[in-house]
Amino acid sequence: MKRSLILAAVVLLTASTLATPLIWRGAGVLKPMGFQAYLGATYLETGKKWVDSTESWVELSDKSKVATVKLFPAVIFSPVKSLEVGVVAPLFSKTKDTLSSFGLGDAWFKVRYGILQGKLVPVKLTFTAAAVLPTAAEDANPSLGDRTLDFGFGLIGQTQSMAGFVGHLRAGYWLNGKVKSGEVEKAQGNMVEYVAKVDYGLSRKLTVFLAGQGTMQAAGDGNAETNRHMLAVGAVVKPLPVLKLNLRPKVLVPLEALSKGGSINPWEAGLDAWIDFP
Repeated sequence: MKRSLILAAVVLLTASTLATPLIWRGAGVLKPMGFQAYLGATYLETGKKWVDSTESWVELSDKSKVATVKLFPAVIFSPVKSLEVGVVAPLFSKTKDTLSSFGLGDAWFKVRYGILQGKLVPVKLTFTAAAVLPTAAEDANPSLGDRTLDFGFGLIGQTQSMAGFVGHLRAGYWLNGKVKSGEVEKAQGNMVEYVAKVDYGLSRKLTVFLAGQGTMQAAGDGNAETNRHMLAVGAVVKPLPVLKLNLRPKVLVPLEALSKGGSINPWEAGLDAWIDFP
């Protein structure tokens, strides 16, 4: 019943972030004392796994596939000019054959500082940093998080609008913590993530976009090398500009030929929703 309710909610409000929360937003920052409420969700199901011996993807059996619903409620606040602080409390629902789990994943605390802002600069730049805390349940099966203490740092660039086009380039680097397996701690490889994105404004209420994104994680004691590269298409819709409500439907498709390691899903689809105050 729980899974059915969550899946029904995702049909109405499905989302997929264009990256981890470290670099999921553009370079613009909130005004001092500004506040943003955000809700994202993702639905995906693994379809293939990577085989090192053949360096190829093979189909997973139905019993091995993991269906995941991710909900990303977040609040972001600007206490002073150019500075933002935020908290993300991800919720996950996972099913694998007869197993299921639901609950809080690894929580986030993040800060952003606008280095270059304003309408007169050709490119906006924002520094971002985040810490991921091991708050997921230890006994969840399937796992709701890797329960490591991770630190990420990134830089976000965004051009001013030129004939309706806005370019985004974002990159982040993750120092990943150790996974505890019984009494043994295994180091996780560090990770690089990126987003290259182009927006085109069709009107005041509608913007479309095309993006490439990916992650590249080095091998560690507790993980093999994993690369993920994807294409995303979508739009930002502003149905109620007075309320500063934004809806962002999108679809992401993995580039299997450029990806390796772990398991991969054939697609993701969804919608982010956020509103700014005041």
